[in-house]
Amino acid sequence: MTVDHGLAAALRRRRYLLSAWPWRALAYAVTTLPLAGAAALGAAVVAAPLLLVAGALRRGRPVDATALAVLAVLALAVVALAPLAGAPVAAVERWRLGLVDDRPVTDS
Repeated sequence: MTVDHGLAAALRRRRYLLSAWPWRALAYAVTTLPLAGAAALGAAVVAAPLLLVAGALRRGRPVDATALAVLAVLALAVVALAPLAGAPVAAVERWRLGLVDDRPVTDS
């Protein structure tokens, strides 16, 4: 099956470097870092209470209850708000996909 659209097809063209495709691919790659950073930050907030407890147990010290409570509340807030963040993230991802693939996005 041959691909005749999007970035994959543009790479096979002789004048690829003179077209807009290198810039579109660069924009896609550059926008990956902030989105991945936001996802990593959310995962870090959720994992922070576990890491606090694990670090305290490994050192043989008591767990700081105040810090654990604050981190647990933040983790619960992130988990509770994660579904609400799905729609804007999906819109950004559809826009990013449009940079490297000019076909319309479908639900299937």
